Amino acid sequence: MRSGAGPGTFRASSPPPPPPSRPLIDRAPNGSGHRSPLRRAAGAVKDVVVALVLWVLWQAPVYAFLEMPPRLGLLWLAAMAGFFLWCHAARGGWGTARGRATGRVRPVPARARPLLAALAPVMSAGALSMWMLLGALGAATEGPLPRQIVEYGERPGGALVLVVLIVGLAPLIEELAFRGWMQRPLERALGPAPAIALTALLFAIAHLQPGGIPIRLAGGAALGYAVWATRSIWSGVALHVAWNAGVLLFGFFLPAFDPAKGGWMLAVGAAAAFLASAAAFVVLGQRLRRAAAR
Repeated sequence: MRSGAGPGTFRASSPPPPPPSRPLIDRAPNGSGHRSPLRRAAGAVKDVVVALVLWVLWQAPVYAFLEMPPRLGLLWLAAMAGFFLWCHAARGGWGTARGRATGRVRPVPARARPLLAALAPVMSAGALSMWMLLGALGAATEGPLPRQIVEYGERPGGALVLVVLIVGLAPLIEELAFRGWMQRPLERALGPAPAIALTALLFAIAHLQPGGIPIRLAGGAALGYAVWATRSIWSGVALHVAWNAGVLLFGFFLPAFDPAKGGWMLAVGAAAAFLASAAAFVVLGQRLRRAAAR
């Protein structure tokens, strides 16, 4: 983007205008910014419903691996990931340029990548410390995994298949659905902050685990901000992968850990760790936005 005046337009009394700053509300390429607020809201609601339906429809073929032996299940999940990317992210696939733009399918700006890498452990630490805090205070967290999932993980090779699902495929589909197809239309209708908050709430409720709503609400807001700040869905995918991977690693090394037995000392320590993680995310998140805007 050029700044300043072109040849033959210099005037002593007319200094060149400053470069335009990024608006807080992304304008739609089809001119939806000129529609009435009511029509924009109605369009956003329609887009959210369609995104939720698409997200639910993708669950059936993905979880078909539960009826397969682990080796075949691993290949099935890899095939589903490739097919999903071809449908919604790859140029030349089933998706359209407008669909990819709505999903923010674009690379993370190079200057923002180191900050995104720094945010990855912060994301995991924040989720784990909040889980410990809620557990130490006696609040219910997430319920047990479905029996079929548990039994599949106990089969030879089944645990690896679940890791691929939780760390790979689930973050990919969920980020495109929530931070892409849902959040972007809501930003156009409501602005960034309400859109991020509403998408995080939908993300927390859609998992149908009331005990996990606080953690997913906070995590969803962090993911939504990262995607908005970098204008790339891959920021959300990367941080979501780090979140899930951190939880899995913690469970692997400390499988018998129960925060409900930690008492007030664990609650204080977890609260301090969560506040530190939140502060680190705020500082790094601001730098992330500035780096992505350069």
